[in-house]
Amino acid sequence: MIQFGNSKQRPIDRSGVSGATRCLAIAQLLFIACLLLPAPAKSAASETISDKKTIHFSCLAAADSRYFARLEKLYRSAFSELGYGFQMTSLTEPEILLALSKQSFDGDCARIAQYFEKFFSKHYDLLATSTFNMKVNIYGHKEIEKLDLNELNIVVQPFSGFIPKLARLYDINIVREINAPSDAWPLLQQGKVNGYLGIASLFPKDDPAVQQLNIGPEYTLSHYPVYPVLSKRFLHIKSPLERVLLRHIRSSAALERAKKNKAAKSQPLPSVSSRTIVFGCPISPNTGVFNNLVDFYSEAFERLGYKFQMIGMSRDREANELLHGMVDGSCGRINIPVTDKNPPIRVPVSISEDDFEIWSHKKGSVINTLEDIPKGSKVAYRQSLLTANEIARASHLNFIPKKVVEETLESLNQGQSDYIVDLQIQVDTSLHNISLAKPIYYRGRIGRVQVVPYLSQKRRKLLHPLTRELRTLLGGNKVWADTIYPKSQRK
Repeated sequence: MIQFGNSKQRPIDRSGVSGATRCLAIAQLLFIACLLLPAPAKSAASETISDKKTIHFSCLAAADSRYFARLEKLYRSAFSELGYGFQMTSLTEPEILLALSKQSFDGDCARIAQYFEKFFSKHYDLLATSTFNMKVNIYGHKEIEKLDLNELNIVVQPFSGFIPKLARLYDINIVREINAPSDAWPLLQQGKVNGYLGIASLFPKDDPAVQQLNIGPEYTLSHYPVYPVLSKRFLHIKSPLERVLLRHIRSSAALERAKKNKAAKSQPLPSVSSRTIVFGCPISPNTGVFNNLVDFYSEAFERLGYKFQMIGMSRDREANELLHGMVDGSCGRINIPVTDKNPPIRVPVSISEDDFEIWSHKKGSVINTLEDIPKGSKVAYRQSLLTANEIARASHLNFIPKKVVEETLESLNQGQSDYIVDLQIQVDTSLHNISLAKPIYYRGRIGRVQVVPYLSQKRRKLLHPLTRELRTLLGGNKVWADTIYPKSQRK
């Protein structure tokens, strides 16, 4: 038995031992000691990484927000696959800057590329995989929609300087820089400012003061791709981490699309009944909006002596079945393609309203019409949104027709177009599943559209009574969405 340390074995007499023999003896002891050591555990990554190490990130998002939960889940899954544990701590921006300057964290959950170098590049690296797109809104009362951007007087949180810089890009007057969104509410209430420019994911929509004042997003100025930051101590896992994150993000987006497609296929249509009204609706049946619309229409038709059902389906299927009389109506559309002599009938009651906007990677002055876009520019648009007359009036542009909003955004993302024209809410929703290559900027509103219900020709006798009952249910509101959702709760 080999004994180390205080051994009872007689000391070796080295007086007559040669240097070579002594070296051989030491090598043998080292070899045996190595055999006795436990073998290192293998990780899931191609590199050998200790599974006892925990990566600790700072994060600006509130710990109880959905953004924090989503990022924490994503990073924990990715680091776990690489053999690491993961923790994330919610801090304020000044706390994060101080902590990262002292290298107190192994990284940060979300940073914008344009404002990274100044603060972190000495000790941290920005990963190449964007984890989400950050939206920057102007919040205020509805009246500011009537004002041009350069007529606004706002307050901002500095956030490393990029929010004030964004405001100056649009010639917006900054009255004051504040420490927290709550500092803005008294100023808005007193009329000293008419807007607050801030990050959507950090907007405290559940704050009682926000709900009482009915403050909500009135303009979206930009969407920035956001990236995680990793300490240079972990450069050896930077590339595998980027690959794992990208795979997880794509997998999540594919799952979301599959759910959406499954909901769009929906259940088969119920049997036709003269006393039952069936509407198609291009909204997922698993959402609150869908259920609220069912309640709204059910009450209106009940007053007219009918039962009501609503079936979730894709927008194309809804249009087709409405045109052929297979459903009695639509829960809400901007328009519908007219392909025969008996088109569906528009019900003049607004379910919601949306802005028709121009977006671009290019910064610049606000554009008010298509004719204001520079000559020769490539403009991607959805075929169902622009009329032939509108395109003809802007003949100096190269229009690129697309079927869905995701295709218009991808064309902008891949440099195939210079501008896109689409609905604000559609752009917002689609950006949840698209990783931007670089920021996109709001360039102007060119119109406002209404989403209204439609009736099939076979139900045309219901047009006037249905219009009357829907308007009665709306009370003094002009738009159904305003009766259901406080402005602060909208994205």
